[in-house]
Amino acid sequence: MSIRDVEHEPESVKLKHLDRAASFDQRKFVPLLTQSLNDVYHSGRHLEIQPTNIKHIHDLCYDPLTRQVWGITESVNNNYFFHINHETGAYATVLIGAPNTNKGMAGCYALKYIWFAIIETPARILRVDPRDDTFTFFDMPAGTNSGTSICTDGTYVYMGTDQTPARIVRFNPADNTTTIYIMAAGENQIYWMLFDGTYVWAAGGTPGTNTLLIRFDPATGLHVTYNLGAAHTSPHHICFDGNYIWVLNAGTNTVVKFDIDTGTVVDYLDVTQVLNPYVCEFDGKYVWVATNSRYLLRISPEDMSYEVMRPPLSDQYIHAICFDGSHLWVGTWSDPAYVYKFTPWLGSQGKGILRFDGNQTSLAAGTTRYVGTLGLSAVENVTQIPIGDNINVLVLALYIITNTLNSITGISMRRNGVDEGNYIVIPAGGTGYRFAVQEPRATKFRQGDLLSIRVWADPGAGTIEIGQITVITQ
Repeated sequence: MSIRDVEHEPESVKLKHLDRAASFDQRKFVPLLTQSLNDVYHSGRHLEIQPTNIKHIHDLCYDPLTRQVWGITESVNNNYFFHINHETGAYATVLIGAPNTNKGMAGCYALKYIWFAIIETPARILRVDPRDDTFTFFDMPAGTNSGTSICTDGTYVYMGTDQTPARIVRFNPADNTTTIYIMAAGENQIYWMLFDGTYVWAAGGTPGTNTLLIRFDPATGLHVTYNLGAAHTSPHHICFDGNYIWVLNAGTNTVVKFDIDTGTVVDYLDVTQVLNPYVCEFDGKYVWVATNSRYLLRISPEDMSYEVMRPPLSDQYIHAICFDGSHLWVGTWSDPAYVYKFTPWLGSQGKGILRFDGNQTSLAAGTTRYVGTLGLSAVENVTQIPIGDNINVLVLALYIITNTLNSITGISMRRNGVDEGNYIVIPAGGTGYRFAVQEPRATKFRQGDLLSIRVWADPGAGTIEIGQITVITQ
C-alpha cells in the first residue's frame, strides 16, 4: 500500500433541487449535499489498496455511518463484498459466491444496510449489515433475472434487470416482499439507476441502437420514457448533480446533460479522445467521469468545460467510483483489482496543491514542452498559470508512466519565464515518481507572477510519457 499526502479546497454547494437531492442518495450517499463546507482546507491522503482475493470490482458505495467504502465483485472467480476504512485503508473481505456465481453489479447504502444487485437467474438482492458483515440473499420471483442496478427512495429498494423488456423490482425491506414492474416493448436492459428525491430514474435501451431514460414514479408505479436520440447509444452509467442527470453512453462516447424538469437533452460532450466513458460521480461541484482507458474527466455542470486527467493507476479499467465527502474512490475491473483514494484536483490555481495532467502526452527526444492544465504545449505563454496571491512553492513532483529515452530528461519550475529552484533530472529509462524539494529555500511567487513548468529531453532517441505534475505550495 502506498500513501501520498495531498490537500484540497472544499466548496460550498448551492443547488436548485438541494432539498430533494440531499434527502437520500442518488444511488450513492453524497455528503457534500448535506454539509456546509466553507472551511479553508481539508487534509487527505492518496491510497492504493489491493484487497486480498479481490478481482474485477464492479461498484463502490460509501456508508456515512460506519465511514466505510463498500465494494462488490463481478468475477468468473470467487465473488466477494468488501469494505475499506476511508481514513486508514484497512479492509475486510467476505466471500459470497463460488467461481462465476453471485456476481455483484451495483450497491447503495440505505435503511442502515448495504444493498447489492446480483446478476443471477433469478436475480437476487444482497443485504449486508455493516455492523458485523452478516448478509442475506433475497431471490426474486421466477422470470425476473440478471439484476444490474440498485437504488433506494428511503422506504423501498429498487433493482433494474438486464432483460428484454427490462423490469424494475420494488423490494420492501419491512416484510421482504417484491412488486415487479415490466417495462414496455423496446424498453430493454437497464444498466443503472438513481433516485432524485421524487422519481427513480433508469438508463437502458438496446445496445448499439439507442439510449433510453426511464422515469419511474414510486407513488403510482407508472413510468415515462425519454429517447436521447441517435447520437447517443449503449448507456452504462448515470449520476445526478441536483439539477441534471448525467448519462454516459459507451456506444457513442458521449456524456449527456439531461434536464429532469423538461425531459430534454440540454447539452453533451463528445469524449472520443478518451474512449468508453464508464462510470460517473458528483462531488458537490464537479461531475467526474472515469473511462475504461484510465482517464478521468472533471466536468463543470454550469458551462460544460472540462479537464482531462490521467492519474497513475496500476490498471486501466476503472469500473467503479464513489465520493466520501472529501475524496474520490475508484475501483478497477482487473486481476488483481485495486482501489484508489485520492483528493480531487484543484485545477490551475490555489494554495495547497497545484496539479497539472500530462494527458498521456509523449515527449520525444530533443524537444521542450511547457505544462498547462490540459497537457503539454510547445508555446510557454499559452500554458502559463497566473497566481492570484503570494505563495511559496515547496515541492515539485513528476510521475512518469513510460520512458524509452536513451537520453537525460529534466523538468524545471519557472517564474515569469525564468527557471527557479531545483531541477528534476530523470535518467534514461527512469519511471515512477520524481521529486525536487525546494526547501529550505522555497521559491516565492508574488501576486501577478506567472508560474509555468518546463519539461525537456536531451537529443537522443525514444519518448517519455508524462502522467502527472504536482506543485505543493503554502
